[in-house]
Amino acid sequence: MAHAAAKRGADVSSRAALVVGACALVLLTGNAERVGVSPFFEDFRALFGVDYAGAGALLSGYLFAYTLVQVPAGMAADRWDPRRVATVGLVGLGLSALVLALAPSYAVALGARCAMGVCAGIIFPSVMKLAVAATRGHGLALGVLESGKSLGTLAAVSAAPLLAQATSVSHALLGLALLPPLALLGLWLAVPASPPAGGGGQRMAVRELLGDRRFLRLAGLGFLILIVAYASLGWLPTYARTTLGLSRGEAGALMAVYTLVGFISAPLAGRLGDARKIHAPVLAFAAVASALAFVLFLSNHIALVVVGCVLAGAGTTVSIPLLWALVAETVAPHQVGAALGLGNTASQFASASSGLLYGALLDASGGSFAVIWVVAGALALLLAAGALRCKPAYA
Repeated sequence: MAHAAAKRGADVSSRAALVVGACALVLLTGNAERVGVSPFFEDFRALFGVDYAGAGALLSGYLFAYTLVQVPAGMAADRWDPRRVATVGLVGLGLSALVLALAPSYAVALGARCAMGVCAGIIFPSVMKLAVAATRGHGLALGVLESGKSLGTLAAVSAAPLLAQATSVSHALLGLALLPPLALLGLWLAVPASPPAGGGGQRMAVRELLGDRRFLRLAGLGFLILIVAYASLGWLPTYARTTLGLSRGEAGALMAVYTLVGFISAPLAGRLGDARKIHAPVLAFAAVASALAFVLFLSNHIALVVVGCVLAGAGTTVSIPLLWALVAETVAPHQVGAALGLGNTASQFASASSGLLYGALLDASGGSFAVIWVVAGALALLLAAGALRCKPAYA
């Protein structure tokens, strides 16, 4: 009997690992499409005749659309089969990414980016709910998901620029458009269908969360995490090319440092948080690392910038899974989808604002990235202070 129980436990563990792996592939795809325009801001400026704010709007358009659908997408993940909800998003994401790659004008490109944001927004709560349900919200599993997102960033900001340098920007964007169908195949092979929950309790779950101070505090931390993260994630490639004078390929190599550090550090931080029950202090430490990275970027010295990339990559990718682990500890099971949607709405409003905010700051300062690094560093310190005041459910 003990042997049979052990075998059942191993089977459950194997199934959970497959679900996490498939969800990581989906989030890899979403993150690649999300930041896929960042390395090409200079190219879009020349191609479409827009300023930095206009180029930044290609990032912000995606993110604002993504943000707007988070709550209904989270409610859908609670009510219907999350795998089917994610399927709708992946199909739409692949088609709109194809339109972006072939866009003949700025208006078409901006419209395609907004459509991509809507589709990616449908995906996120569903795959996160699948992973949380399979692993009970363990920080290690959520760290693995963040590692998948780091690989998506690597594909977008390192591999795509190399492909563009060898061929063209359009070919690089076409390469990214191949990711959604691959992620869809992995999702359907690894994740079983879930029976729809039905019912009409999703609106009640949203109202409960909006009255929960612990959850609202975590949502505020999510806002700060993403607006700090997108100072580096969104603008380092352009800084590397314009201020440091690096080529597309060299800027891609710099971003590879950023993303590979995150790939390694996210699961380790999640495991540390699980073992010691110190998710909030580790989150504060990650925020301080990000603040120090921005100080190093102010030097405009390549060696110090590389060190800054290590700190910024670790700070960003460590923060996000720790936040979701804290959310999973705080909310009831029937609120998971709604909590992910609401929490991600606050986070993504920050990331959506970042393209316009930092682009406008760059235009107003005459192209000086110092103003971006100073503002982002101050916000990172505010995040650290907020994390230290956070009291998770297990405290």
